[in-house]
Amino acid sequence: MSRRFSRSLAGLTLAGLAVLGCDNHGPVMPYDFAVHRTAQDFEVQTGMNSSVDIDEVVVEMLPLITLDDIEWYDWDEHMIELTDRGRDRLAGQEVRQPFVVTVQGERVYGGVFWSGFMSQIVTGITFDLAGVQSGDNMLWVSYVDRGGDPVDLRDDSRVRGILEAAGKLR
Repeated sequence: MSRRFSRSLAGLTLAGLAVLGCDNHGPVMPYDFAVHRTAQDFEVQTGMNSSVDIDEVVVEMLPLITLDDIEWYDWDEHMIELTDRGRDRLAGQEVRQPFVVTVQGERVYGGVFWSGFMSQIVTGITFDLAGVQSGDNMLWVSYVDRGGDPVDLRDDSRVRGILEAAGKLR
């Protein structure tokens, strides 16, 4: 490889990394299962309701949680036991932060990080951080319906299939 070509290639690589890596926002990386924080706010009271097109929501490219952070997922109770690493990654997570769940890069549903200790109730799907905030590895995937909107998408077959294939489903 010529020195000139090598320098050009190095310059293009660095420029590409600078453009892609500056803000961690962009296309979702194709992890088997992932939870991505959003880069935009939503009305917390209504969560990520059906009026929000999750394909248009700007999310962080790198996920907060992946299959590697999950010990198991209890499908009937919608409860996740996190690894210690997963718990530590969520320990500093702010409540009221919206997220999007993806399976193999495809957006499945959105929700909001919340805490069961809070008096306010959010409509839709929440990841309840109360256990994580108290040092436990349990994360509840909750759903509240206060009038028919939004639809409960926790039972999505893509999520179930990927958790089952990974041996994480209970």
